[in-house]
Amino acid sequence: MVTPYGHPFDIQSGSLRLEVKTWESPQAGRYRFRLNTKRSSNHARYRYTKGFQADSDFLLLAIEKEGELQHLYCIPTVFWKPNLWVQPDSLFCPYASFRDALHLLQMALAA
Repeated sequence: MVTPYGHPFDIQSGSLRLEVKTWESPQAGRYRFRLNTKRSSNHARYRYTKGFQADSDFLLLAIEKEGELQHLYCIPTVFWKPNLWVQPDSLFCPYASFRDALHLLQMALAA
């Protein structure tokens, strides 16, 4: 279920709360996802605090190319950082084990 605007997370699947971020433009083969805890509202009318670890169970980081999904990182929010860098073509990416790992959602739902 996609949640309404202003909800603390983007999607709910069973009991799991999912936060979704997308990105298209790599920087030297790496993708940066900014997960700031201080955020601005639409039109920057006010600022508010976003608690990724308190508000969601998984971060879904989607990498697109020309509107098509290339990779999807399924990262438990325990690994949240303000800036997450992923590098799909590198064996040394610290998040390589979470790339295309949707089985983690199934395991969490079953637990």
